[in-house]
Amino acid sequence: MPISVRGGDRAPSAPRLCDSCWNGVTMRGASDSEERIYCRAIMREIRIRVVECNEYSARGEPSLYDLRKIAWVIDVDASREKIGFLRATEWSRRNPDEEMIPAVLDSTA
Repeated sequence: MPISVRGGDRAPSAPRLCDSCWNGVTMRGASDSEERIYCRAIMREIRIRVVECNEYSARGEPSLYDLRKIAWVIDVDASREKIGFLRATEWSRRNPDEEMIPAVLDSTA
C-alpha cells in the first residue's frame, strides 16, 4: 500500500526561527549579503534558513528556570491526608540547597 504525504514541505514563507530564539546569535555587516548566524545550542554556525528546530527556545517566553522560581509549592502529606501551602520557613528547612525568591518584588529597583 503506497503512502501519500500531503503538505510535507515546509513553507518557504515561514519565519526564520533563529531570529526569535534564545540560542540564535545574528551578526550583520554593512550590506544585506553580510550576515552570519551562530547557534549556541549546537555551538556552530548555521548556513541555512531554519524554520523547524527541536532546540528552539522562544526569546519572548520565560525559561524553565524562571518558571520554577515563581512556582507555588503545594505540600501533600499522605500520612495526615493534608494538602496545602508550606510556610517559607518550613520550605527552606526541607530544601536547604534551593533558593527562594521574595513573595513581593521591589518595583523601585
